[in-house]
Amino acid sequence: MTDSFLHYRNEPGNMNSLSSDAAWNITEGKDGSLWVATMGGGLNRWYLADRKAGREVFHKYQKAQGLQSNTIYAVLEDREGFLWLSSNRGLSRLDPSDGSLSNYDRFNGLKGDEFNAGAYLKTRAGQLYFGSAEGVLTFSPELLTKNQHPPDIVLSVRSREKLLASVSSNDTLVPEKLVFAYDDDYIDFSFTALDFASPHMNQYRYILKGFDKDWNTVRKQRSVTYTNLPAGQYVFKVKASNNDGVWNETGAALPFSVKPAPWLSPGAFAIYALLLGGLIYSYKKAQDRKQKLA
Repeated sequence: MTDSFLHYRNEPGNMNSLSSDAAWNITEGKDGSLWVATMGGGLNRWYLADRKAGREVFHKYQKAQGLQSNTIYAVLEDREGFLWLSSNRGLSRLDPSDGSLSNYDRFNGLKGDEFNAGAYLKTRAGQLYFGSAEGVLTFSPELLTKNQHPPDIVLSVRSREKLLASVSSNDTLVPEKLVFAYDDDYIDFSFTALDFASPHMNQYRYILKGFDKDWNTVRKQRSVTYTNLPAGQYVFKVKASNNDGVWNETGAALPFSVKPAPWLSPGAFAIYALLLGGLIYSYKKAQDRKQKLA
């Protein structure tokens, strides 16, 4: 025993440090992980192996990972190992095994979204209690049902505000490939998930194959615009989840191509090649004549 203290703080520029100096709650999970709820920094996970090795590596769960808020007041672990987080924007459930999140607010039956710091309890029977501005919330996690329905998706494409095509994730036929001219410099895709349990909780992932390097994850955004795409072959794909994070992984897709400008088409380059060949031939003939006269 040294009667000494170690201090763990947020270090700007150090991605492994604690996300915020204001820690509201610390909970030890069944696997030995320490969960640190912070004000403004979301939730931090310090794995048991890192703690034993003296490695100050905090893994973070924030709005970018799906939380409704980065201010987490309390963390309670239920019997199945899920973590329940109270915040100033509702309640969240985190699955530590894969990092998936489900969020609950007044649209899911809560009386209010604002919870309080220090107001939480787990009973021996597994009942969870959270204090909020609207009173005390209590529930048995194992009795909550999950929305298991992968949502259908409708995807539309417009150019210059004109609707060109619309497809659904239920369509069995591959849609006819659209062809855009080189001067169609504004291509807009809109999409929506047909699940209305809590539609504001639906999430989306989209990618333009042939242009984007990776999938883009969004929630409230339900449209994306591409401008001045280079000539080539493309496929726009979108996936969607319902309010409980169940994804339609098949998604909906629209293939299309963009024609090159006339002066950049294969025919144009063939003409350029002929002209260049003619110039080289004329130059060579002129040089031959000069050598004969010399």
